[in-house]
Amino acid sequence: MSDLLIKKLALYEELITSVKLIQLGFREYQNVDMANDFYHLPFQLISSGFERLMKCHICLGHLEIQNCFPESKLFKKTLNHNLLKIKQHIIDNYFKTKNIPALITDLEYLNNNKDLNELIYLLSEFGKFARYYNLDVVTGEEKQNIDVKSLWEEFEGNLLSKDKKLMQDFTNVNKQNEVYAEIIRSIIIKLERFVRAISRQFTLGSLGKLALQYSSAVYPFLMLMNSELGTKDYKNEKIL
Repeated sequence: MSDLLIKKLALYEELITSVKLIQLGFREYQNVDMANDFYHLPFQLISSGFERLMKCHICLGHLEIQNCFPESKLFKKTLNHNLLKIKQHIIDNYFKTKNIPALITDLEYLNNNKDLNELIYLLSEFGKFARYYNLDVVTGEEKQNIDVKSLWEEFEGNLLSKDKKLMQDFTNVNKQNEVYAEIIRSIIIKLERFVRAISRQFTLGSLGKLALQYSSAVYPFLMLMNSELGTKDYKNEKIL
C-alpha cells in the first residue's frame, strides 16, 4: 500500500470521527437543562469535532491545489488549536463560492455572524486551555484561562433576554426546561449552519475529486435544509 493511499485512508477515518464527535456533542448539549449543567462534555466533543473537520477540509484543499497533503508544521505551529484562525485559513485559501447563492450565503455567515464567531471563540478557548480552568484555580496558576462555562451561560442568557416571550415563560417554573431547550436549539442552529457551510464545500466548492468521494461522511450536515435546522433530536439519532 502506497504512502499516499495510507494518508487518504487516514484522512477519511479522521473525517468520519469529526462528524461523529460533532453529533455526539450536540446530543450532550441537548441533555443540558436546569438540573444538568455539565457543559464540559459537549464543549470537549464539539470543539474537537470542529477542529478535526476543518483540518480535514484544509488537507483536501491543499491536496487539490498542491497535489500533496500539508506538512505537520501547518497544524502544529501555524494554526495549532485556534478554531477562529483555522476557519479564517479555510476562508482565505479553500472556500469557493463559484457564484452559487447558497455558498455566497455560507461565506457571509462564516465571515460576519457575530454570534457564530463568539461561539467558535469560546469552543476554541475551551479546546486550547479552558478545559483545565478549575485545576488552574486550584493550583494557583498565575495565568488562569477563561471560564468558558460562565461565558457560554452568559451568551445563553443574552439570547433569553432578547426574547420577551421566552423571558415571560421562564418566570413559570414548570416551563423553565422548555425555555432552556429553546435556547439550546437556537445555538445548535448556529452551529449546524457552520458545519453545513464547511460540508457543502465537499460537493459544491472546489475541494477536488477526493472531497467529492468523501462527501458521504459529511452527509448528515451536507443535506440539512433550512427548515430542518434545529429540528434534529440528537439524543435519539443513530450516530455510532
